[in-house]
Amino acid sequence: MSNMISIDAYCIPCILHVRARELSKYIDKRENRVKFMSKLAINVATYALKGMNITKVATQSFRELKEYVKNNDPYRDEKDLANIVAEKILKSIDKGKLSDFSFLLKLATVGNSIDFGVLGYEFNVENILNELNKAVFRINDEQRILGHLSKSKVVAYLLDNAGEAVFDRELIKLIAKEYPQIKIYVVAKSGSFQNDITFSEALKLGFSNIGDNVKLVETGTDASSVFLDEITPELLEIIASSDLIMAKGMAHYEYLGSKDFKLKKNIVFMLKAKCSVVASALNVGLGEYVIKFVANN
Repeated sequence: MSNMISIDAYCIPCILHVRARELSKYIDKRENRVKFMSKLAINVATYALKGMNITKVATQSFRELKEYVKNNDPYRDEKDLANIVAEKILKSIDKGKLSDFSFLLKLATVGNSIDFGVLGYEFNVENILNELNKAVFRINDEQRILGHLSKSKVVAYLLDNAGEAVFDRELIKLIAKEYPQIKIYVVAKSGSFQNDITFSEALKLGFSNIGDNVKLVETGTDASSVFLDEITPELLEIIASSDLIMAKGMAHYEYLGSKDFKLKKNIVFMLKAKCSVVASALNVGLGEYVIKFVANN
């Protein structure tokens, strides 16, 4: 894959800033916050110096935070709210549009603007339809995706944020209906990573009953992406045998688009470039959207 992504100097303060913000919600005592962040800074620096994958560093630092604040799901409330608001938005959308592949592909991608895990980036879920109207899709490989879906047998669809997942569900529903020959595996995390949707939350959103050819599977881990050395043997087999991976969000791009992901796969990256490191790796402007098909076999 051209433009492989690697950890950059900007990633280090970004990860630490997000952890510091989370910490302030749970730990009142200034001294304890300073102590934890100082230790975390040393750990993050150590991981970065070893050349660890960006999103592996983010995962490891979030695990350390969860353990310290004794909370297994620090974003639970934000995630619940994002899902409620997204369902409300969905109800307001003209029904005809929900059978339009082009519209749903864009809606699912714009859903990626719902994120709490990037330094200097904030987004209100309510604004999603305005965002859709003004979104710049610097790369939109829709035609290549359609061409590929028509000859695919197995597709792995990797979910990302809560809220956004509501729009993913509608896109997956349409793909399942239009391409009954495809077995679609929808992949959600087993444990919490930032505001990403978990398996149990995806079940509540009805992902287990959107089509006979759709199966919701979990990663077996709380990692930000499908780290090949952490996921379940079942998921490893699914990913290895998939004809196409549809990957939502920056963390999946930071992993699947790096040298760490050793499998040669056709991948569609659907995301908003919310930071300069990802924008520059994709060769797009900050804040622009990408529906990028990468052929790897």
